[in-house]
Amino acid sequence: MMTTALVCGVMFTSCGGGSTAKSGLKNNEFFGALPALHADFALAKEADKEELDKVLESGNLQRITKTSEKIEKRAQERKEKFDAAVEAEWAKVQGRSIPFSFSQAAQETVLIQNIEITSAKIEGQDVHFHVIAKNDIPRSTFVPDSRRSWVKENNQIFFRLVSKDGSTIYTGKVTIKDQNYTAGQPLLPDFGNTIFVRIFPSSAGLADFTHIEIISEQEHKAQTRS
Repeated sequence: MMTTALVCGVMFTSCGGGSTAKSGLKNNEFFGALPALHADFALAKEADKEELDKVLESGNLQRITKTSEKIEKRAQERKEKFDAAVEAEWAKVQGRSIPFSFSQAAQETVLIQNIEITSAKIEGQDVHFHVIAKNDIPRSTFVPDSRRSWVKENNQIFFRLVSKDGSTIYTGKVTIKDQNYTAGQPLLPDFGNTIFVRIFPSSAGLADFTHIEIISEQEHKAQTRS
């Protein structure tokens, strides 16, 4: 059965083995070398900045010009190699399944009790949660508020990315369109064909990701305040 993809942006876990990355990051079980590639690229940019800053302090215009040109050329070549490596790494990880779980509080919400997430996989540069309705529910069940939008508890999936030490890497949410629910049928996104949060492989903690946990709105608020 085809399902509508709910997409959430995500960051992922380190696996065993050595690392040749300057950042020291190991490959991710789900996202391969993406975390290390981004971390190494950021380190190289910082090194360029430090080199240029030192030259600027000298006040020597000829030296500044020569160094700036050298750094600019080096940065352009590095960016081309980086883009090619990232594209190749995304191609390697396509279709990988991503583990997910539900907090106790999330399982008690109206929305989670009435939907089924059948899978979570890397598609493109996003992670898609494929979601279907578990029960027949008329749209009128989800009572609108004074702004004619729908109650958050009933149309938003909140989640957190969990690190290997149990801490939160980052939180987010995806929105399901207010609609009639038909058991076994895909749920539509709020806008377009998919609901998604882009993946940010350069985010801190990406290499230590272990799984996605679906949480309640209250848990999401608590995470964003901490």
